[in-house]
Amino acid sequence: MNHRLCLNTFAHLSDEEFAGILARGWGRVRVEHEDFARVKAQCEPRGIAPLFILRPGEEDRVPEATMCELGNENNAGCAPDWERMTPRAYADWALRAWEILLPRSCTLYVGAINNLSPSALAWLREVLSYLPTHDQLRVSAHRYSDPDGDVTHAKKGFRSLAAENRAWLDVVAGRHWAITEAGLVDAYYRDWSSWKYFGKRRLRTAADGHRWQATRFLDLGADFYTVYQLHDGAGTDWIDQLGIRAQSGAWKEPLASLPLTL
Repeated sequence: MNHRLCLNTFAHLSDEEFAGILARGWGRVRVEHEDFARVKAQCEPRGIAPLFILRPGEEDRVPEATMCELGNENNAGCAPDWERMTPRAYADWALRAWEILLPRSCTLYVGAINNLSPSALAWLREVLSYLPTHDQLRVSAHRYSDPDGDVTHAKKGFRSLAAENRAWLDVVAGRHWAITEAGLVDAYYRDWSSWKYFGKRRLRTAADGHRWQATRFLDLGADFYTVYQLHDGAGTDWIDQLGIRAQSGAWKEPLASLPLTL
């Protein structure tokens, strides 16, 4: 099992889905589900570590020794059904949750920012300024490439990927952290890496993109890297093509077996 890679999933996974995930080496799943104990009982005997996405008030029902993430892209309010929050309001929620979860030996990831853009990092920096430093109080972020970019390109607002890396590490300031969402599709990009290709359009598959990006973040010190997501969506937009499994049920190889190659 590869516990450095996590898969964004949904509730009520079937035995067949669990078997497929296990066979392909996924050691973690990120899931939103109100019945924490039930999902833990499904995952942990199989050697899979669940990461639960918490909504306000759910921290009261979290079992001991559970790994959680507080909210989902609350810096921007761009995820469906998740409100935009000020850094102070989010930090107050984090402090309340941490007060409950610390005695239960839980690990809490805070932030869950929608991307590594300068504005998202500024929001997160302020959040963390209100919070204590603790080994089990950790930081999370999502990372999606810009529409006209590639995984090897920095987010807009940074002159280079190295600058983006430095900004991120400066914000987390030595805390443990993880990438808890990253979605990629097969895409063409302009390759400026050498005179051989200089500006030519080249295809980078989702599998190659995730392998490159997972290595980037794990080498920087991430606890784990999360691929979004198990299933493709029902639509035809790019965001509906991010899964490791097609709507037909077919596993999209080699992407689905990424943990076995990293």
